Amino acid sequence: MQLADDFKAKIVVDNERMAKVKLMDLRPELFTTNPDESLFHIKSIKDLNGFDINACNRECPTIFVILTGWNDKYNRNLPFYFKVPYSSHSNYRELERFVKAVNPKKLIFNVSDRANTKRRHDF
Repeated sequence: MQLADDFKAKIVVDNERMAKVKLMDLRPELFTTNPDESLFHIKSIKDLNGFDINACNRECPTIFVILTGWNDKYNRNLPFYFKVPYSSHSNYRELERFVKAVNPKKLIFNVSDRANTKRRHDF
């Protein structure tokens, strides 16, 4: 959403993700399902099967940011390919490293904790 704000551009998502954006009221005006409306596209990891990222980059210079906890399957040694080792099922240490690297201004947990532990509060 910050990209959309910074570049005054919408983010292209599929219909399923758009429904989630609307349900969570995540500023749906920043998103579109029309692929011609923006250069920013969010794809599901399943969309990468059979996807030729070199061909895509030749057609139009493209930067790929892959958010996945899978270790080897999506590793590529390309100058325009960035793998962020994060996923919703990452363990505590992985999440902690990710948060330290990104250094967000605000952190919102989307999975409830059974107990409001000191460890979670310090996180």
